[in-house]
Amino acid sequence: MDYLAEFLTSAPQPVVYGTVGAIIGASLAALGYAIEKAGFKLGRYAVIFAFALTKPAVEQVLMPAAQPSIDCMVAEKAAANTPSVRMDEITKFEAMKVDCVSKTIAYGMQVVAPSSSVDEGVWSGVAIDMNSRQCDDPSWRPFVDRGWRISNVYTFTDGSTHELVASCA
Repeated sequence: MDYLAEFLTSAPQPVVYGTVGAIIGASLAALGYAIEKAGFKLGRYAVIFAFALTKPAVEQVLMPAAQPSIDCMVAEKAAANTPSVRMDEITKFEAMKVDCVSKTIAYGMQVVAPSSSVDEGVWSGVAIDMNSRQCDDPSWRPFVDRGWRISNVYTFTDGSTHELVASCA
């Protein structure tokens, strides 16, 4: 019994709720099966009741708990499948880096020019374009809504960098 008390007090809340919901659901399903096997037609209703009782717990408790790892898996897969491509005459997209711990997706851009050649006014236009692309994208907007940080990191030939972070309203 000490193990159960320790589990209930130390495990993350979604794990506790999900485990308790699964135990209740499995118990009711087993009870329904036993009732059905004994010849009573009510057994199938116990199984339906078990499903109806535990489905919201699974959807509302276990899925949000699993969401960060699902987001991470999707972002890493996107990073692995995104090829390097020339954006314009001086900018080349090199790679997308994903940090699941800090919930960051960074697009690495190489700029074939020194940072001094880029006028500060250019960055506001690039930021507006980036925000519209990331925030309006049905693939990335949910990430931003769940607290992920999406950025473009520009590296110049003089070694300096400039970072723009998507800001969705």
